[in-house]
Amino acid sequence: MDLSALQIFVEVMIQKSFAAVARDRNIDPSSVTKRYRTT
Repeated sequence: MDLSALQIFVEVMIQKSFAAVARDRNIDPSSVTKRYRTT
């Protein structure tokens, strides 16, 4: 299991926004979506 993918999943569940997680992590929103899909 990829721990960073799990952390992103938890952040998305808390913030209820892929875009907000991407902003907080300074990454592209599509990267968050890809990580979420693989979890």
